[in-house]
Amino acid sequence: LLILSLPHEEKMNQAFARLQLEDDVSFRNNIFMYSTSSGKSRLYTEDGQNETRCRVHALNVLRAIILDAPLATLISPLVGDAIVSSILGYNDSAWGIRNSSTMVFSAAMLRVVDADKNASNRDKTSSNAITITELFRRYPPLSKFIPSILRVCLEEMELDGNVKSEMFPILLLLSRVQPISGGDSSLAISAELVPLLLRCLGSKDIGIRHAA
Repeated sequence: LLILSLPHEEKMNQAFARLQLEDDVSFRNNIFMYSTSSGKSRLYTEDGQNETRCRVHALNVLRAIILDAPLATLISPLVGDAIVSSILGYNDSAWGIRNSSTMVFSAAMLRVVDADKNASNRDKTSSNAITITELFRRYPPLSKFIPSILRVCLEEMELDGNVKSEMFPILLLLSRVQPISGGDSSLAISAELVPLLLRCLGSKDIGIRHAA
């Protein structure tokens, strides 16, 4: 199901190239939890086999599974994969995929980051939210994926002046996690994310500044 929710192989290679991760073979082979499972001969669908309708259905089913309470324990290790899949979908040319990706991301936020449905209506982070350190500990690929895509989006936006849609879910995620506490791992995360967030605060676009 996760494989069907992702772009086909050629588009995934283009995404890795855009994120400047095409040479990081270890990251590419282990970015998704399902890729470490035995018996997986292909990580992505073949070029031309993943129709828009098929991907939209996969994303919608994935959202339903994430929100299904009885499956919470089983699906928890794979929610990081769903977050990556949904963020990649924000940049798709098809509206249906962008719409379904938004719903998958929202479901993942409720299941993993912050279960408070009204959190966005308040200025402070919910006490139930996890820390960014814990999020990256549970889903290690996110610690490289999130800064990489935020950095690339900033570079592209500063170059062509167009706001990149993937920035909004990432900034929302970072705004809902608990503040970073002390510790070597937390300091390393801060050293990578804080400069990127400061660049967002200096953006010409008011939406990006507000989200940051």
